Amino acid sequence: MSPLITLDSRYRFPLFALGAGAAACAVFAQDPIGYVCIAVPAIVPLFLWLRAGAVGMPVLPLLSTLCFIYYAVPIIRHEVVAYDSEELLAAAATVGAFLIAASLACWPFYLHLPRRSPDRGRIFVSDRRIVQLALIGLCGGIAYHLGAVSGNLAWLSSFNGVVRALVVTLALSACYLVGYARASRFLVGPQWFAYLGCLLALITLAWCNLLLVGGLMYCAAALLGYVVTAKRIPWAAVAVTFAVLAVLHAGKFETRNEYWSLETSGLKDPSISQVPGMMADWVSNGLDALWAGDAWDSSDILERASLLQMVLLVRRETPDFVPFLNGETYRLLPRMIVPRFVEADKTISQAGLNLLSITYGLQREEATANTTIGWGLVAEGYANFGLWGVIGIGAIMGALCGALTRFSAGSSANSLPMLLTIAATLALMDVEADFSYLIVNLVQAVVAALALIGPLTLLYRPRPASGRRPVPADGPGPITAPR
Repeated sequence: MSPLITLDSRYRFPLFALGAGAAACAVFAQDPIGYVCIAVPAIVPLFLWLRAGAVGMPVLPLLSTLCFIYYAVPIIRHEVVAYDSEELLAAAATVGAFLIAASLACWPFYLHLPRRSPDRGRIFVSDRRIVQLALIGLCGGIAYHLGAVSGNLAWLSSFNGVVRALVVTLALSACYLVGYARASRFLVGPQWFAYLGCLLALITLAWCNLLLVGGLMYCAAALLGYVVTAKRIPWAAVAVTFAVLAVLHAGKFETRNEYWSLETSGLKDPSISQVPGMMADWVSNGLDALWAGDAWDSSDILERASLLQMVLLVRRETPDFVPFLNGETYRLLPRMIVPRFVEADKTISQAGLNLLSITYGLQREEATANTTIGWGLVAEGYANFGLWGVIGIGAIMGALCGALTRFSAGSSANSLPMLLTIAATLALMDVEADFSYLIVNLVQAVVAALALIGPLTLLYRPRPASGRRPVPADGPGPITAPR
């Protein structure tokens, strides 16, 4: 077999099954060729990572999976009805070019990856401290979200963004550590149920602003911690998570009409006492919508996850009706990245998305104060520089993802490199964001992780050798999880 396609035998069948399943979906696609233009490049990052030994955090494979959901699934679902087949094929090829450029830029970082070492980057003296830090992070996140729901954080003023970045990063790290500890059997019995209760409380409070993304990120962090350590997917937990998201997404519009204030983009009456009733109404509204079939008509969760329409719109309008922006959305980044306590009137993080929405006539300027439309990197790249912009931003993202994978390769699951990579990966998973917004979130997540977790590396001192066999801290290497 050619060295180019050599793959460990343990990965051949899963990869073949995945490829066969993706190819079979082409039969149901609105445009099979357009679907293949996205589906095949979306599988390439996973193939390259598996070929490298499945070492390190699979950042680009995770991103390409989301791209498949946001760009290829709409073709399977026949959602693109306002554009002809030629336009659809051109848009699909544009997305494929982004994924191919990302894969090519990421590939060099996969060469000669360091193998897993149980102690590389390990920052804790004992596994007990891992569990303790997870509890501190969960409680800190719960306290912050309780303050946000009750409206008692106004005193933070311009420092609220910094505090939020620190607390949310600590909470995300805690969720990851909960998944890690569960997979490593450090959390069992009553202790596991206590931590699970705290995790569910954190997720529920994050959803109390009636936005799903916050709680979803906590879910993703916990699942990543488990998958990275156990080397298997907890399908039952994934299915439950998807079912809950489907119900909440179906009911969020009616619930927002009742509890949300458009003027403040928050709850009409911030108070902790209304949380149980609001969540009960939200679930009830979602179940009613699903039962009536309304949610599946126009607003189900898969339809919400679609960015192909934006690529089609940009390709149709640019440059015949709307001139290229020539990097205007990217030039917003320097002012976005300045902390608000340093510059009170700094550019808002959604400025790039709002600029695209106004330029292409999807929103008026006054409407952007309450609603932000997601565009994604592909549409933004084409709006600025055409196809070369898409290829360029794909290469940048591929190199960034590859660097993160290499940085985490060989590290133990409870190490500073791995926790930093987890924080960065979760920031990059916002595929609806523009490049500047993505980088701002990435920088905030990494800086917060360094500030909170970095000092703990100074506390670690290797234990003297003893007759006891050390418990391995499983990292993302190709090994079997402890039973």
